[in-house]
Amino acid sequence: MFSSYLKSSGRFFRRHKSYTALNLVGLSTGLACAFMIFLWASDEVSFNRFHEDGDQLYRVMRHVTFPDGETYTWESVTYPLAQVLRDDYPDIEDVVLMTWSEELLFDSDDMSARETGRHVGPSFFSMFSYPLLAGDPGTALEQPNAVAISRTMAVKHFGADWPSEAIGNTLRLENDRDVAITAVFEDFPANSSLQIDFAVALEDFSSRVGGLEHWGNSGLQLFAKTRPGANADEVSTAIADIVTEHHESTSKTTLFLHSVEDMYLQSRFENGVLVGGRVTYVRLFVIVGFIVLLIASINFMNLATARSEQRAREIGVRKSVGASKGSLVAQFLTESVLLALVAFLFAVVVVLLLLPAFNGLTEKSIGIGDISGTTVAVFGLIAVATGLLAGSYPALYLSRFNAVTMKRASASRAAGRFDSLLRRGLVVFQFAASFLLIVATVTVFRQIDYIQTKDLGLDKNNLAFLPLEGDARASYPTFREQLLQQPGVASVAASSTNPLSIGQSTSDPTWDGKEPDADVLFHIISTGYDFPETMGMEMVAGRSFARDFADSSSYVINERAAEAMGMTNADAIGKGLSFWGNEGTIVGVVR
Repeated sequence: MFSSYLKSSGRFFRRHKSYTALNLVGLSTGLACAFMIFLWASDEVSFNRFHEDGDQLYRVMRHVTFPDGETYTWESVTYPLAQVLRDDYPDIEDVVLMTWSEELLFDSDDMSARETGRHVGPSFFSMFSYPLLAGDPGTALEQPNAVAISRTMAVKHFGADWPSEAIGNTLRLENDRDVAITAVFEDFPANSSLQIDFAVALEDFSSRVGGLEHWGNSGLQLFAKTRPGANADEVSTAIADIVTEHHESTSKTTLFLHSVEDMYLQSRFENGVLVGGRVTYVRLFVIVGFIVLLIASINFMNLATARSEQRAREIGVRKSVGASKGSLVAQFLTESVLLALVAFLFAVVVVLLLLPAFNGLTEKSIGIGDISGTTVAVFGLIAVATGLLAGSYPALYLSRFNAVTMKRASASRAAGRFDSLLRRGLVVFQFAASFLLIVATVTVFRQIDYIQTKDLGLDKNNLAFLPLEGDARASYPTFREQLLQQPGVASVAASSTNPLSIGQSTSDPTWDGKEPDADVLFHIISTGYDFPETMGMEMVAGRSFARDFADSSSYVINERAAEAMGMTNADAIGKGLSFWGNEGTIVGVVR
């Protein structure tokens, strides 16, 4: 019996090629779009969930509440906090400090290359599940001159067929010192929010950077592993006031634990409260995926119900020759489900063909092997459900009329008013959902355009940012003069960091007339002469740095800083300003 349904369905599809093709294109396109959206969402949700003890791993963060009541949340903490947590809090099994991601220059016998990585504490590979191909995870980073490198970095620098052959070799770091390779780790998985090619022992960093022991200097990241069964909320409460106890300030610092498994998706805080993060985008895109799938399914159902009117007489003929209601129901459902399954197969092919382009667009690395059988099965079931739903109307509604009514009555009379209302309602819903997506797309486009064209207070066009390293840093004046002699180079200036990504901030500054309870967070950048001019900044008061004035202890601030210090732009000029005991004078204000 089922084979006869398949044969009948095949004949119907061949006779109505346009109808069949239109339905296949519509449903397969919708399924493919939704499939790719859900693949992206699934990859996002998987971030940082591969660690063996993931439920015990936390990032130590801090809320800082200023006298004006505003609370800010930061990932950076102070260096001595690690030892206090390790020694005084039994619910914390281990901790590891690390610097922010940085690019450093490594030289081997055969090549020189900048690599991305961090300085990390000795417990890094013991706490996190990043497998070592060679080396001991417990001791790999104990020595100050130790470095662990990735498989890719080992092959790049030593051309080793097996990366463990890199063990025992040395690399020249920043043209300054030698580091010994003590471990080689497997390249970090794509769904790790931490991506590095090297890990240098933290002691290398702490021995060269001064002021780390000061409790007011927060410039490192700290991760903690709690003991099995420990309650993270209780630990957060216990450690909350550690910084306040060791460092007197008008602002209040409150420490807390934030799960490593949640730090990628949920990392946005507002006034000390977790309000979401990338998880918001995941939810929005999942909703968009369902809307796209719903639009495609409604289109499929609309075409099926429209075609059912033309099949009213066919039903009447079939009934007159003895076809039962059950056989008609089975026939219509078979046709609909079969068409939906073919559309599903087309959708799978489209996804596989477009996967490389999709990865490029979303900056993902999803492979065919990452698409689980469960995911494919779920989308197959969605296609079947769509087919059953679309075929249910002609199967269950039209098949209940008797043969005489179906042959004599017009299609619309046989189908009745319900058919007309159903199709009109589906069309209205379909257009409303499509309009919603179009409006959302236009809104996002305008937001992106706003971000790209917003006046940042500097002219970023025709600017190149070049890190200084090795001899170039020590001989910057000569290097600068040589650059200025190059055709097309109009101006050159030095700065401590990229001005579009300033990571250094402090609430330490004092100024003339500062109120005792004033506690303002300043973002700071150290620069050389010609910096405002090179960046195209607009001076609204005073002057820029000038060689004639020997401005080694002068400051240029922006309008927002002048406002925060309770001064007008003009009044700020000549006022005293001190950072970390370095007293100077404000000589200019930029917009």
